[in-house]
Amino acid sequence: MVGRVACLGVLFASIVVTPGAAIRMRPLQTQSALEGHVSWVVDSLKRMQSIKAGMTRADLLKLFTPDGGLQNGKIFVFRDCQYFKVAVEWEQPERVQAGRTIKELEAAIDGLPGDVIKGISRPYIEGMKID
Repeated sequence: MVGRVACLGVLFASIVVTPGAAIRMRPLQTQSALEGHVSWVVDSLKRMQSIKAGMTRADLLKLFTPDGGLQNGKIFVFRDCQYFKVAVEWEQPERVQAGRTIKELEAAIDGLPGDVIKGISRPYIEGMKID
């Protein structure tokens, strides 16, 4: 599979700077390699767009993982390339019930597999963040 760090290479060309010369552009890959990258992006986009409102957190987590930082479970990154992200809005089920253990309450704060997606953004590209 295509190296995930280079997943954006399909979208850009490299810039070569030589001393005393103008900046010139050159393609990163051969045509067949470029077609392979484009095919991977198209396939990945279809997979990302398969997640819809009404599906569960467990469904989302098959393709995405929570973004690091202080996002409060709203931003998720695509498992195959962490530059692809979605923002998720969750239904708010009633979770506080008498008799629950501390462990159950902590899991409820972080989210449960049965949580239902209320809305999901279109996939977008963003660099990794470090909080």
